[in-house]
Amino acid sequence: MSGLKKKKGRYLAKKKFPALRLFLILIALFLIGMVLITNQKEEPQTVLGEKATESKDNNQSANSIAIPGYEAITLEANTKKQSTALQNPSHNNCLFKITLILEDGTVLWVSDYVKPGEISNNIKLSKELEPGTYPNSILKYECFTMDGSLSPLNGAETKLTLWVK
Repeated sequence: MSGLKKKKGRYLAKKKFPALRLFLILIALFLIGMVLITNQKEEPQTVLGEKATESKDNNQSANSIAIPGYEAITLEANTKKQSTALQNPSHNNCLFKITLILEDGTVLWVSDYVKPGEISNNIKLSKELEPGTYPNSILKYECFTMDGSLSPLNGAETKLTLWVK
């Protein structure tokens, strides 16, 4: 019976390298935790804009407009009041009016004018949404001059998915 010790009539397994076993178990748990954390999908922030992708060059001219793009926005189900707001990038030289539209054309929300570097009021939907995923929703950006005339400038429409939880 190699590898076993007799102690008072019983055979016990020799404890070889208990600290090494504990160390290997801790390493395995750490690696499993890291895999789980990195595989989680990141949800959008409450104030949307800073982490959004923008359609601009690094050598952006003074006359170009940066339009934030989002893959998804998370909204609360069964309530019109949301705790999400959208931002006009600070380097823009125009006002934004932002509209959130479902794929079927239902207008869910229209912002007031949003100045550069500022965020809109929290979104208040025109109707409550049931929990679910709403693909092909649209964020419509209308851009206006800041000279008091509110002359229309170029705008954009971006597609995104609404996650309603």
